[in-house]
Amino acid sequence: MDPVSFLSDLIRVPSPSGDEGPAAEVLAEALLGLGWERSWIDPAGNVLASRGDGLSRVALFGHLDTVPGGPEPMIRGDQVWGRGSVDAKGPLCAMAVAGSRVELPPGVGLVLVAAVGEEVDSRGARHALASGQLEGVRGVVVGEPTGTDGVALSYRGRVLLRLSDSDGGAHRSCDSGPLTRVLMGASRVVSHVSHLEGFSSAVVHMEGEESGGRSARVTLDLRVPVGASALALAEELVPMASGVRVELLEVVEPHSVGAGDPVVSCLRGSIRGVGRNPRLLAKLGTCDFNVLAPLGVPMGVYGPGDPRLDHSDQERLDVGDYLRSIEVLSDAIPRIVSRVCNPQGR
Repeated sequence: MDPVSFLSDLIRVPSPSGDEGPAAEVLAEALLGLGWERSWIDPAGNVLASRGDGLSRVALFGHLDTVPGGPEPMIRGDQVWGRGSVDAKGPLCAMAVAGSRVELPPGVGLVLVAAVGEEVDSRGARHALASGQLEGVRGVVVGEPTGTDGVALSYRGRVLLRLSDSDGGAHRSCDSGPLTRVLMGASRVVSHVSHLEGFSSAVVHMEGEESGGRSARVTLDLRVPVGASALALAEELVPMASGVRVELLEVVEPHSVGAGDPVVSCLRGSIRGVGRNPRLLAKLGTCDFNVLAPLGVPMGVYGPGDPRLDHSDQERLDVGDYLRSIEVLSDAIPRIVSRVCNPQGR
């Protein structure tokens, strides 16, 4: 199958978080056409594919879901447009194509995971961990947009915090009410985080009602740098919002690997092999890379695409960069297998 058509066809099937099913069915069938020996959809909705039969494996871990919206899917000149072209169907398809082409030594397996829910709660990655689907994995390439010559070493952690309050109603002249209390609590949290180096905050949802039964709700997305603790931040912030209900919706710790990590080293060598100078990146977001950290294996993040176009109405992927990333991965995967896998599976 032509790699560009494979990507374009997948982009044309919308897959916003929570509604990945139709795209999962298309992908599972297409992977068999690419040359993966087995493909299936697990109970969480993840698409998995495998090659080889070894107990010692390398995982190519991407995600199928996207944020809603985006430009109309199309191929215009040398660019593939559409939601997910960059984040992250482009990186996912590059791994799928490369993984279908490489030769594997006896006793070594390769598994591709197209996870659901990465954009909201990483439920697909959490299921893959909890269900044992990654048993025997000795190294992981996480597919996210880093640019053809970039390899990400770190992602910040995340605290998702919801503040809410309600009452049966009162005159605002004697009781400022839930809206004021929630907004003041959120203001104290945001102000505190703004003075912490390397941290950031954003209001991602806000709603309220001032008539009748009054209510208010604000959701804050707080990012935590490498070297700090997301859980410690959460515990520090809860008292600052006293007087309203506080819910910790998600706590994800930051994660990083070194420049000498075996997966990172192999990716860097393969980038040099296509005539580029590899760049090492520290990303400001949070992704399944963080969730997979408990595996405790070598891991790096790589994939085509300009991350500045993530989630935008200009999301598009350069075909040349996409094909070059497939070349990089086709060279890197055997290198990674050689570095991290024991063919006997021990």
